[in-house]
Amino acid sequence: MTDASARRRARIALFAGCNLAIALALWSAVVGPALNRLASQNARIRSDELILANLRAIAASAPRVAEFASRLAKQAAGGEFLSGANEGVVDAALQARLKSLADRAHARVRSLQSLTQRTLEGQTYSGARIELSGAPKAVLATVYHIENSHPLLFVTAAIVRAKNSGRRSPGEAPKLEAQFDVYGAWRERAAHE
Repeated sequence: MTDASARRRARIALFAGCNLAIALALWSAVVGPALNRLASQNARIRSDELILANLRAIAASAPRVAEFASRLAKQAAGGEFLSGANEGVVDAALQARLKSLADRAHARVRSLQSLTQRTLEGQTYSGARIELSGAPKAVLATVYHIENSHPLLFVTAAIVRAKNSGRRSPGEAPKLEAQFDVYGAWRERAAHE
C-alpha cells in the first residue's frame, strides 16, 4: 500500500504542479498584461478627464474673452486719442472721463474746468483741471486711474496739500486736497465715424 499511496501522492503532486504551471503561464501570458493594460488605460482616462475639465473651463470663459476682445477692438478703433467732432465735445468728454475716474477712486470732485489747448509737434492736446479731496488712498487711486486710462491722459501739473493735518480729532482719517492739470491728445472725428 505504501507503493500505491506513494504513486497516488506523486500523481496528485504532478497534477497540482501541472495545474500550477498552467495557471502561472496563463497569468503571465493573459491576465497580467490585461491588468497592466487596464491600469494604463485608467491612468490615461484620468489624464483625459483633467484635460477635458481644463477645456471646459476655457470654453466657459469664452464670453469673457469675447467681451475683452470687443473692448480691445473698441479701444484700438479710438486709439490713444481723445476724439470728438470739435474742441468743445472733446473738452466735455475729457471732463466727464476725469469725473468718472475720480468717482471710481472714491475721491470727491470739487471742480472741473477746461484748460487752453496746447499744440506740440503738430499734435493738439486738450486739457482739464480737476480739483478734488479725499483720503490719501483715494487721491492716489485717482492719479493711478488717470495715468492708466485709455485713451492716454497725462498729469502735467499737480498740487497736493493736507486738508486737516493740524486740526484732526482723534480717530479722524487724514484728508488731502489736490489739483491736477490733465492733458490728452485728440483728433477730430470724421463725420462718418
